[in-house]
Order: sequence, then C-alpha cells, then structure tokens
Amino acid sequence: MAALTIFLFWGKRYAYKFDLNVVLPLERKNSIGIPELFSTDLIKDTLWHHLGYDMHVIHSRWNHSEVKYVLGKGSVFITIIREPTQQFESMFSYFKFYEYLGNVTLPNFLDKLEDNEFEFKWKLEYYRKSGIWGKNQMLFDLGFPVTDFDNEHKVKQFVEEVNKNFHLVMIAERFEESVVLLKELLCWDYNDLVFLQLNTRHEALKVNLSVGHTVKLKKWLKADYYLYKKLKDVFDEKVEKFGRKKMEEEKKKLTLARIKILKKCFPGKDIPENAVYHKMFSHTSRGLISKSRSLLPEEMWRISGCRLYGFDESFHDLHLMDQLKSAQWKKADMNTLHSLEKE
Repeated sequence: MAALTIFLFWGKRYAYKFDLNVVLPLERKNSIGIPELFSTDLIKDTLWHHLGYDMHVIHSRWNHSEVKYVLGKGSVFITIIREPTQQFESMFSYFKFYEYLGNVTLPNFLDKLEDNEFEFKWKLEYYRKSGIWGKNQMLFDLGFPVTDFDNEHKVKQFVEEVNKNFHLVMIAERFEESVVLLKELLCWDYNDLVFLQLNTRHEALKVNLSVGHTVKLKKWLKADYYLYKKLKDVFDEKVEKFGRKKMEEEKKKLTLARIKILKKCFPGKDIPENAVYHKMFSHTSRGLISKSRSLLPEEMWRISGCRLYGFDESFHDLHLMDQLKSAQWKKADMNTLHSLEKE
C-alpha cells in the first residue's frame, strides 16, 4: 500500500504547490465512492465543481470514461501495480483478513482454500472486506467486475484496455525506475517526486510463504497475475527505450534530491538517528516524523515544507486535502462574487 499512498500524495503535494484543482469529496476522507465506480455524480454537488479539475489523485474505483470526462482532453493517465502475492500478503496483515476469515493465518487460509472455496469466494471475491479488499485487488481497483474474474477472455480484453488507456503503469517493485519514467512523462522536477519510506510494515509481521503456498496463491490470483505480467512487460519495454545508462544516471539524481530533503528535514547522520517512527493508519505500519517539529512554531513547520515529506495517511494526507479544499472553496466563492458583480 505504501507505493500507492506515496503516488497519490505526490499529486496532492504538487497541486498544493501550484494551486491546482483536484477531485475531492465533500466528506473529510481520502477516498471517494468506493466500492462503487467513480462517477461525476459523486462530486457534482461540491461548491467548486464548476471550476473544473486538473488532477484526480484520490483513492477511488477507476472508471476511465468518467475520469476522462472530468479532467478533459489532453489528460495523462498513470497508475501503479504490485506483484500480486506480495500485495495480498500485505493486505492480509494490514487489513486484518485473519480476523475477517475467522482467526486464520495466511498459510492456514491457503491450505483451506480448496475445501472452502465457496465460502472464501463469497467473503473475498463478492462481499470483500469492507466491500473493498479481497481477491484480484488490482483488477477490482481498476473497475473490473468481480463476476468476471474467471472469464479469461474478458480479463485479457480488459487488460488491453488498461494498457491502451494509461500512459504509464508504474511497478512498485521497481519504484525508482518508475519515478524516473514518471518524471520524464510529466516534466516534473525530482524535488516534486522525493519519497521517504512511509506506511511500511514492521518486518516481523511479514509472512514468508513456502513455495507450495506461493503457487496456490498465484493460481488463486491468476487474473491479477495476467494483468501484472502483461503490464510489467510493457514497463520493461519503456525502460529499454529510455536507455539503461540514462536510467542509472537519472536514479542517481533522484537519490541526490532525496538526500537533500533528508538533510533539510532530518538533519544528522541517517534517518534512524534523526527521525522517530510513529503510528500510522494501521497498527502494523510505521512512518517518519521530524524531531525538529517540536522545536519549531507551527507556522515555521509549514513553511519548512517538511510536513509534506514525513506524513502519515491518517493525518497529514487529510490535512493536505483540507488545505486543497479550502483553496478551492475560496476560488469558488471568488468566482461566484465576480459573476454577481457582472450582473
């Protein structure tokens, strides 16, 4: 989940920096519409809707035609995917699937999968945890119907559409290369794409599956695996076209940009000595927060910009959304005022 969180936060951070309009819900939450597909109806009652939108950088269940309609012509579409077994293992812990399934471990779940296929099919395929989390998560998030998970033809057809619709599909396991391609595509600065290790689980909580269990899980997630393999091949082609030597040079530039931010926000030798870990959305995860925060007035903490690099999803992401929403609200009020003056 860390890569997706960073990816979406980049967009909000960029919008905040350049005063852009982003798709936001009326409620104070960092998602919109899930488990339903995204639609214009979900945002049409916001006071800033008539201003139009520059970016869609919020958790939602993808609906390409609707997002394209909201953003308009010339929009660039980007998403990120992750190796399916690693993603499912992470979700199993992060979203407490073990409780939802009746206090079973991931290996227990995989051992019982064949004998309890009908029960698990309903719990993790149709109903899903909280109506959101479950089998073939990437296809689900991209808007594919759960009733067609076993339809190989429809899965392949959908994956072709994804490949056609998105200008770049980033790969979580190759994050630095993904960032370089993203920077090239959007013509951003590396300072806009600096990332710290956030929302990561404690190593002790990760489950190392046996070869047999991994094979079972791959088979169960075969639709997501088809998506991953197909789009990973496309990613490989983009990297080759970009050039291996050039890629290594750009990765060094990204590292230097990251070091610059670390020295500014976490002065000292290294992160472990100069930053403290704090609880995030899940009890299994950790993030970073600058020790200097307690030494700075609140207004200086904002000016320093460090808050935008050491954040937790449950507070700083929502805090940034509050700032964006406030700015869009003011622009909407000014727009209304100008309209009244013309009358």
